[in-house]
Amino acid sequence: MNTMRKILCFMLCMVLCLALLPAACAEDEIFVPGETVSVSDQADDTTWYGGWKQIDGKWYFIDGSGNKAKGLCKDDKGVTYYFDNNGVMQTGWQKIAGGWYYFSSSGAMKTGWVKTNGKWYYLGSSGVMQTGWVQDGGKWYYMDTSGAMQTNWVKIGGSWYHFTSSGAMQTGWIKSGGNWYYLQSSGAMKTGWVKSSGKWYYMGESGAMLTRAVIHTDSGIYAVGDDGVMLTNTTVQTTDGSHYHFGADGKCDKRY
Repeated sequence: MNTMRKILCFMLCMVLCLALLPAACAEDEIFVPGETVSVSDQADDTTWYGGWKQIDGKWYFIDGSGNKAKGLCKDDKGVTYYFDNNGVMQTGWQKIAGGWYYFSSSGAMKTGWVKTNGKWYYLGSSGVMQTGWVQDGGKWYYMDTSGAMQTNWVKIGGSWYHFTSSGAMQTGWIKSGGNWYYLQSSGAMKTGWVKSSGKWYYMGESGAMLTRAVIHTDSGIYAVGDDGVMLTNTTVQTTDGSHYHFGADGKCDKRY
């Protein structure tokens, strides 16, 4: 009888102990207070399961066998993280396979515009930092070789372009440094003759629109008035006393 009671007590204790244990995690998941997430490694597209764990102030993602996530990994919410060779989650700028990526303080990979150290950068949909021309929201921007967004005047491929303080490339007429400039639909600054709203203007070698000037070109002599518009059917006198008459086409047809 005593033996039977001992057996029953032992079985009751075992049932109570099992009831107090946390539920087992399927497919080698590990239990971490707060969150258990699935991670997909982009390198080989395999999916494994684990959970976040903080050790000595550093964050890791560890599976049920104790393996730490490494490289670029995406969680089940579509957020990408980066872990170094020791499995430590990284933040800030990281160079991965020749490209630069940026990870927020939470470790989440950023895409689109990012401002760091007072400069703007653009990260593509894959997270890679872009250089050169970038189009966003129907506007063009230019990022130098460091990835930093450019503003004001920038010389690109032998042509000058102008970008607003927000970085957007400009076209058409702009005023800069007290002078007027004309930027083509490509954004490239124009020199020489420009026709705008049915009127002709002349942009000097610097790109600045000329005013109140007689212009000698390979095709003939022309003049522009105070507003920069080419003069027609009129005679002007220069400071050296010379007179020029300009016909209907704006070309000088008489000089005396």
